[in-house]
Amino acid sequence: MFLSLSARSFGEAKRIIEGDGLPKSIKKELHFQSDERALDYIENVCAAVVFAYSALEAFANESIPDTYEYKAQRQDKRCLEIYSKEQVERNVSLDTKLSVILPEILSVKSPKGSSRVWDDFKQLGDLRDRIIHMKSGDRKSSGPDEKTIWSAIFASVSPPHQVAKEVLHFFLKSKEALPRWLEHSPT
Repeated sequence: MFLSLSARSFGEAKRIIEGDGLPKSIKKELHFQSDERALDYIENVCAAVVFAYSALEAFANESIPDTYEYKAQRQDKRCLEIYSKEQVERNVSLDTKLSVILPEILSVKSPKGSSRVWDDFKQLGDLRDRIIHMKSGDRKSSGPDEKTIWSAIFASVSPPHQVAKEVLHFFLKSKEALPRWLEHSPT
């Protein structure tokens, strides 16, 4: 469901760009037919990013067995903390779920630090965090050379739903058959 929503939102953003002229890869700057079209584009890209990230969060949480316990050294190194499935779902970052917990559960190598899949996931996560936890500096009007959330949204990025699918394929590639929901998810 979240993959589909991400793909639909990204597709709509792409239609706006294509309907308003040449893609950014051909031109240095984007020009929209109206402010409303520009805002529609931004909204759709934001939705695509948030839904793609939510798809990964849902997958990670669903993949954790009900009886699973995650053991982690507390930051001050004074004791070992033990998290139940519910505590992992609520209190452990998606980064840790994908880099430590799922590799252990699914008996796969961690994608962290050794794959393009991880780098793409980190970019998706960073953009999602900037959207969800927007800072005042990101809400200001800016030019094309300033590093704000707006420049990140308008940058040439991989379709967010494709990034999520690559992460899912990374974890599920050893399965005999991919789940139907993934096989039939939008491309």
